[in-house]
Amino acid sequence: ARQAIKLRPVDADPYDSEGDIFAHFGELDSAVLSYEKASDLRPGFSSARIGCIRVLQRDYATAQKHFLKVASVTMQTPGYFASSLILLHQGKINAAKREAQVDLTSRRHKLSPEEIIRALWLMLITSYELGDWEKMISIAAESAALERAKSWALAAGGKSKEAYTFLEKLYNEVKVKYKATEITNDYNLGIVAFHEGNYSLAAERFGKASNSLVPKRYSFYFYGVSLLKSGKTSKAIKELQLATWNYAFYSSFSNNGLSIPQHAYWPISCVKAHYWLGVAYERLSVNENAIKEYETFLETWKNADFPSSELKDANERLSKLKYKSQQ
Repeated sequence: ARQAIKLRPVDADPYDSEGDIFAHFGELDSAVLSYEKASDLRPGFSSARIGCIRVLQRDYATAQKHFLKVASVTMQTPGYFASSLILLHQGKINAAKREAQVDLTSRRHKLSPEEIIRALWLMLITSYELGDWEKMISIAAESAALERAKSWALAAGGKSKEAYTFLEKLYNEVKVKYKATEITNDYNLGIVAFHEGNYSLAAERFGKASNSLVPKRYSFYFYGVSLLKSGKTSKAIKELQLATWNYAFYSSFSNNGLSIPQHAYWPISCVKAHYWLGVAYERLSVNENAIKEYETFLETWKNADFPSSELKDANERLSKLKYKSQQ
């Protein structure tokens, strides 16, 4: 990227690529500088990336500004549904659902197919977080792009046998099995195993899918939780640390033939990863780190608008740890 910048100093693409490299290694502030240069050269070009980073950093006003810049310049989804992404990150799941519903119903005739799919994803993940499995299934049926989300909904709703049967049918329908086919299948089988409580099998499936992915630094939130629940705490911490930020940068798995339904879940999973990191550190008696992670989670979701079991548990755990630290 640096060489390309020297050769094409007034071209936005090399700066955007440089930003991607920084983001890939977690150097988010450096990534922003590169993305901003790209956006200066081509207005709105890297604004969605900057917006995602600012969401992760809880700088929501700046995130909104960049998302709206995308909307004004390119008329793409990140601008239109930016406020929903921010609401999800803040734990305002019901508010995000209402906003997505309004945009989808009142503006649907003006939206591109891509924008409609993005709105449906927002509706689907809010339904998941609220435990409305039937709604998830009905949303998944609205577009072939969301088809594999049906197995997620079935598994989450306790119908793992139906979910496995559905995934087997999809897999068998693919005549030529490419690498992406196998990764997709392993990941989605992991999701079913996760929701039926077989965390060891889920971790095995997620691990196989993750090890086959490029870039390998990509993190599966559900993989991290599976590792933790199957007793692999140290490995879980590494995965969950990545999940607190890098999910946002690999959120479109329509590329390369991959079909991973949880790609739109990142605004929620990036926050919940802090809760599970707290649990992991507490298990290892690294209480100072546990307190920090619980506090980050609780601060981010301090205005959550739905009954979250993680919020309740984090509050209880944090109170006990602080009491213990004062003894």
